[in-house]
Amino acid sequence: SMEAALDNFKNVQAENKIAMLGDMRELGAESEKEHIRIAEKALRLGLSKVIFVGEEFGKILSREEFTKGLGSQWEHYTDSASLAEKLEIEPMYKTIILIKGSRGIKMERVISKL
Repeated sequence: SMEAALDNFKNVQAENKIAMLGDMRELGAESEKEHIRIAEKALRLGLSKVIFVGEEFGKILSREEFTKGLGSQWEHYTDSASLAEKLEIEPMYKTIILIKGSRGIKMERVISKL
């Protein structure tokens, strides 16, 4: 469902688009591979920024071999509460936002801060 959401989001016409992607839980042994695949896909879409949330995304984003050459178009937060705190201080305006993640990562916390 994360891949489908990104595929649909890339077709949205807007000047400023941001994806906020929370960890995908319950992937078992495929978790690392799938998080890498989704992160790469999101970063290739040409969005204004991709914000990753959670430990699983954090594991791959902490690797220099993965992040080398990615530039500054992404951020990582350990949990949705941390992202919500940042949004409370620095709200976003005139931005189309995709919010997606497993229920356990509680991405709904950020919605009230937008």
